[in-house]
Amino acid sequence: MKNFTEEQLWNFIDGSCTEEERQQIEQALPENEALRLALAERMALHQALQKIEAEEPSMRFATNIMERLPNIRFALPQLVSPKLRRGFLLAMTSLSAAIVVMVLNLPDTSSASGTESMPYVNRWVEWTTSLVNSPITLIIGCMGLSFLLLTFLDGYLKKRFVLKKTA
Repeated sequence: MKNFTEEQLWNFIDGSCTEEERQQIEQALPENEALRLALAERMALHQALQKIEAEEPSMRFATNIMERLPNIRFALPQLVSPKLRRGFLLAMTSLSAAIVVMVLNLPDTSSASGTESMPYVNRWVEWTTSLVNSPITLIIGCMGLSFLLLTFLDGYLKKRFVLKKTA
């Protein structure tokens, strides 16, 4: 006498069991009263379920469900404070303006007639070139741009996805 699992019995009733399982159950049926009772109960349940007609949901089913759900609102803290954002933007603007002023105030090398201004111009050009080509400048620039992009992305995503609480 072999004990069969629920899955094997339901597969036998549905006709989706393997040929070997089907033969084992059919051979065990005449000599196993408990198996016959279990199979009869499941067969009656299967037939009762077959008679029930499945209801088809209406076309507005999803809309009706969504309308009944409570209106959930999220209250997320601001990731970057407005004060920090204004300070950073002011610092970046000031730095950019200072660089533009320094570049515009470079002496013109073609109009310099004396040899006194040439060392100054050469030092200035070397300094600005080393500043612009410096890895530190690149890192600071990348960090500044990243901060700006993430700040604006934060504001955009909050406006886009966070719903304001309505009464």
